[in-house]
Amino acid sequence: MKARIVYLIFLICFCNVSSAQILNIEKVRLEKDTTKSFIAKAAFNFSMFNRSASAEDPVNLLGWDFDFNSIYYEGPHSYMFMGQVNYLAINDNVFLSFGYAHGRVNFHHRRKLHYEVYAQYQYDNFRGLDPRLLAGGGIRL
Repeated sequence: MKARIVYLIFLICFCNVSSAQILNIEKVRLEKDTTKSFIAKAAFNFSMFNRSASAEDPVNLLGWDFDFNSIYYEGPHSYMFMGQVNYLAINDNVFLSFGYAHGRVNFHHRRKLHYEVYAQYQYDNFRGLDPRLLAGGGIRL
């Protein structure tokens, strides 16, 4: 109990507030299957089109995306990793390129009040978002 109080005081005194937005993982979180300790899903799509009306005016499209979501339960802790990458080029000009990678650890996740830490890398050239790295932690109810 004393360790929890010391940890809580440490968090309150040394926390740093940031205006960055992290990924909302609740919409992509995998539901736990009680018979398994590791769950994952992945999807990869690839597209290539040649919509040229003539040889002088080529319209070539190349696109791909990758999506990955996993969770591993080990004893009282859970480890999540998810990521997504999207790429679209038209006539060798990159039109759209964005992605993220997000990792999270929930300590004692079965308890109503537990601790978590996370790290996230994200980029989005279409919206002008420079690559960024976020990391943090806290208490989750």
